[in-house]
Amino acid sequence: MRYLIRATGTAILIAAAACGPSELPASPGGDPAEETIARIVCRVDGSTELLTPRVTVRPDGLHASVRNLAGEPVSVGGLAVDAEEGMSEHVSMIPPGQVDVACWPYSQHGGRKPENVPMTVTDPDGYWVSPGQLECVGRTSTEEVRDYFVEAEGEVGDPVAIARRRLNGLQAGDVLRRTGYPEAIHAGVEVVRDGRTVALLGFIPAQGGGWLLGTQGACTGSGIRWKP
Repeated sequence: MRYLIRATGTAILIAAAACGPSELPASPGGDPAEETIARIVCRVDGSTELLTPRVTVRPDGLHASVRNLAGEPVSVGGLAVDAEEGMSEHVSMIPPGQVDVACWPYSQHGGRKPENVPMTVTDPDGYWVSPGQLECVGRTSTEEVRDYFVEAEGEVGDPVAIARRRLNGLQAGDVLRRTGYPEAIHAGVEVVRDGRTVALLGFIPAQGGGWLLGTQGACTGSGIRWKP
């Protein structure tokens, strides 16, 4: 049987639920300024307890540990994470900055939004590279989202090198750079020409290893196209 994998955009997170101990892991260094795991408790009443008001990202994104006591799955606002009951661990690709975190039980999604708890996400090592937005003359661009079967073969290598190899229409002065976090499970690549972003690519991991092009957008007049 074959299943479709749909890439609906440059993804910003992955979440992997796991069974674990009944309490949150201790802070690695004990110093709030050195926290590298956001530790969140979703209480029985669905409210939010944030044990780490200040967290530092890692090369693959923001790590979070959620203890869900709400009696049902919850969405964790601010991190774009869904957490089952009990303990679960997640990696979110949200950018550094101020984030409003809130547990939101599924059964309450149709009602009033929960109260947020502020968290500061820091990036002292400068891992995060912000993607630009297409800056097209005449505001014209093309966008595409690709579908793959599970067994689709990925292309091995650095996403920037793959983009340089597989794109038609690149010019001598074009600058290609990876965006997002350098070790994230998803990768973005930006093409900058004369100071303007003229193409954006989003890569997703293939099941057997390597990268698949998930999304692409380019200014129509740039001449940039993905080689089939």
